[in-house]
Amino acid sequence: MGPLAVERAVLSLAGELEHSICLLSLTDSSLSDDRLNHLLSVAPQQSLVLLEDVDAAFLSRDLAVQDPVKYQGLGRLTFSGLLNALDGVASTEARIVFMTTNHVDR
Repeated sequence: MGPLAVERAVLSLAGELEHSICLLSLTDSSLSDDRLNHLLSVAPQQSLVLLEDVDAAFLSRDLAVQDPVKYQGLGRLTFSGLLNALDGVASTEARIVFMTTNHVDR
């Protein structure tokens, strides 16, 4: 399924369930574990959350060591932080989360 197909599916499901849609790009350089947790906690309970580009969310530590200036300020979101935000205090039973990726193998 391509990106447009995913967006159409989410839009259709949201209409059918009468849920709102919250879109969040995980490639945002200002996104940290705390910020993601906050954003999910303020999202409406009955909503579909679309987390885009999950494959690009986590910076390779090797790349950051090789070229620290290039990757400065990126990679503040951790895999552990993502899992905690999805299944922690901010989670709710009525929220449905979708994640997209451009690289299935990552």
